[in-house]
Amino acid sequence: MESPIPPWGKKPIIAVMGSSSLAQVFTTPPIEVAGDPDSLVDFLKGFDLQARAQEIYATTAEYPESAMEVMTPPGSDDPKLAEFKAAGGKFIVFHGVGDPVFSANATANWYDALNANNGGDAGDFVRYYPVSGMAHCSGGATLDQYDLFEKDEAPEALKTASRLLCPAPKVARYTGGDAASSDSFTCQ
Repeated sequence: MESPIPPWGKKPIIAVMGSSSLAQVFTTPPIEVAGDPDSLVDFLKGFDLQARAQEIYATTAEYPESAMEVMTPPGSDDPKLAEFKAAGGKFIVFHGVGDPVFSANATANWYDALNANNGGDAGDFVRYYPVSGMAHCSGGATLDQYDLFEKDEAPEALKTASRLLCPAPKVARYTGGDAASSDSFTCQ
């Protein structure tokens, strides 16, 4: 897959960006790598994932939290968010189902466990929206252009031009009419 970015030598975006993430985010301590595309791709090609996989869990005096601890949702093994909920906290989680970096299934499993740990009421303080086709953060064959307005009430569905984004576990279902209009869908 060729990048449209000339300064990157038209190298694949995932290779150039992925190798810098691997060096700086996914290993502890971070690995110094030159920032030019060729050096980044060479680093990625030479990285022995099997031999170095545990570096994501490593800590040092300078980095007392591992990369995995920093990137993992709070209490991911048994999520409750009790203090957050008690303080009146509210948040919205979006995850692109087409994300090649982090699994949307892991986020769905985290939300399902959070919901179970809160008696099925996690939606009162957390809304999880899986975004069909969205890659890592944005882009892809996706519905990543939606309007989100702050209100005193949590959004039920977010409208895009052609579909609804529904909070999990609900999904958008076609109810009739123009299939290219979000008005033809409901969250069920």
